[in-house]
Amino acid sequence: MPFFRLFSGRSERDKEEIARVAASTAVRDVVGLLRFFPPESHRLGEAASAAAEQLLRRTEPAEMLAFDQWSRGGWLPKGPPAPKWAAVRLGCAEWARRHPAVVVLASMHANGFVREQAVRLLDQLNDGFELPVLLVRTNDWNGVVQAAALAVVARRVRVDYGAHWIRCIALVDRLRGLRRRGTDLARLLRRIDALLSDPALRSRLATAFATGDHATRRAAQRIFLSLPIDEAAPHLLLATNDGDARIATECARAICARATAGDDVIEQLVTHRLPGVRVMALQTLARLAPERARPRFELALLDGGRSVRELARYELSRATTRDFAAYYREAIQERSGAERMAALEGLAECGTIDDVPILEQHVRDSSARVRVAAVCGLGRIDPSSHLDVLRAALDDPSPRVRRGVRPLARLHLGRASVRRNSG
Repeated sequence: MPFFRLFSGRSERDKEEIARVAASTAVRDVVGLLRFFPPESHRLGEAASAAAEQLLRRTEPAEMLAFDQWSRGGWLPKGPPAPKWAAVRLGCAEWARRHPAVVVLASMHANGFVREQAVRLLDQLNDGFELPVLLVRTNDWNGVVQAAALAVVARRVRVDYGAHWIRCIALVDRLRGLRRRGTDLARLLRRIDALLSDPALRSRLATAFATGDHATRRAAQRIFLSLPIDEAAPHLLLATNDGDARIATECARAICARATAGDDVIEQLVTHRLPGVRVMALQTLARLAPERARPRFELALLDGGRSVRELARYELSRATTRDFAAYYREAIQERSGAERMAALEGLAECGTIDDVPILEQHVRDSSARVRVAAVCGLGRIDPSSHLDVLRAALDDPSPRVRRGVRPLARLHLGRASVRRNSG
């Protein structure tokens, strides 16, 4: 094959690779461009630099830390030989302007001198593109590189840079949890926290708390939890509807811990989707306004959450003697839907030997939730007479039933029997 055709074919493949990386969403794909750098060393260096910048600008800040850790694990090729990258530390100041992505990649170079010079070059940028990788370098294992990065980042801890700090809030949280930390980094992180708590950034922080990804919402939650309750309460209340149960529960706990008798917010949490939050709200209501709590406890007897029903029975039994089993028997007859289901579960939890016939009627119900309630009730009230029911439930087609009866089966049939049925 003629040389010009071979060269032409290779050039086309290089262009295709550059275009692929430019359109990629996986930061690790940037490795395919390392052979084109430094940009002056290859005829496609300019195009590769632009492609790397497109990819890295789309990359979430926290991913830059993961990428750096991955590359330090030895899986990332170290790029061109170090002498070629020597241009970075010989004063190519225009790289920060013309090839910012190349400088970002140089900041992850195996050579500490290259990383240090890359950090100093990145100080010329002020559009936020440089901030994630500078934050990564504040945890560098080389003390000189770390000191340089700390100084560069410290100059950016200001309100007019707030939008970039909000974008990097999840990465800041990740740095807080890393083991290789010093007093200088800890001091910097405290300054960043103080900046993120600034009222001037409150609206941006609230947007991140409401619409960010999981890591961003967790990081924003930590800042809001450190604020005075009168400033944080509206945002914490909104976050109690977060799809992450941990975020919702922690925000609800903060609200309940600092609530006062006149707050109506507790009334909203009493009907929360999470049983744990409903329990906290009911306990808070009972502490702050007992007269408002009693009707709520009456309704909670038919709550769908076991912990809520148990709390309601406990609180109501403190005020008067009550036959809860009789209440649930009546509710099974009169209620329908979710309330009837809760009544059956309540009867299984506090029923007596007289309630066995009612529970036996539901052992073969079409609903897995009904079956597990009936079997668990029989296992609690009269296990010796219903060992066969427990054994059959271990082979139930529904995983929910098998999981639900397993603790009682271990207790009354033995662990070996449960392991055999599970297998």
